[in-house]
Amino acid sequence: MALILVGQTEIRDILKRQTYEAISQRIDLRCHISALDRSQTADYIIAHLNFAANGDAPDIFSDSAINAIFDFSAGLPRKINRLAGLSLMHAAQVGKRIIDDHMIALIIDGELSW
Repeated sequence: MALILVGQTEIRDILKRQTYEAISQRIDLRCHISALDRSQTADYIIAHLNFAANGDAPDIFSDSAINAIFDFSAGLPRKINRLAGLSLMHAAQVGKRIIDDHMIALIIDGELSW
């Protein structure tokens, strides 16, 4: 039988407890995805846009927008995805072709500040 455990970093702390030592000993492969740096964040966003556009994505996010996304997300892919997705939806709703840092700030304040 094979079992795949997927979770946030807290799962490592749980498996360190003596109660779960037998399970921890049986884990053959561990993988941890760390936060991205600013350059990797830009590459990550561009790669997702290219995938969605079958390799021909236009420049939608300005450099200042990517900086703002990185500053907010601290390079965490889940936060990057959330903020970029919300900003793409907002841009489509208001008819904007370029997402800048002002729009990112608007999304953060309006949608992600709670």
